[in-house]
Amino acid sequence: MENTITFFISVLMGATSIVLAIVAIWMSKVTERESRANYEKTKDALATIEKTATVIEKTVSENQKQLLNTVTDILRETTMPPKEDLDQQAMAMFMQAFANDPEKFVKIVAEIDNQRNR
Repeated sequence: MENTITFFISVLMGATSIVLAIVAIWMSKVTERESRANYEKTKDALATIEKTATVIEKTVSENQKQLLNTVTDILRETTMPPKEDLDQQAMAMFMQAFANDPEKFVKIVAEIDNQRNR
């Protein structure tokens, strides 16, 4: 009888071991599927992040260039006054001469016109 009990315990332990091995294999398959799914999700997320980072880097670079150009333009305008156009200077001189002595101005213009017509 003792041998029979030992035999049944042995068979029961063997069956339990087989069931536990099957459960372990099944759990490892489930875990493997979850791991692959997480890998694919992570890969997709990283691809999205990389695209976004590229766009951000490009935008920041363009904004830095625009800012640098703006600062450079401001510095040029504040440190170097704009040059007057020669036509504006000539017109200002003629207007000043006309305001100071209108008769003399008319004579100068007439002389210039006479020299052109020759």
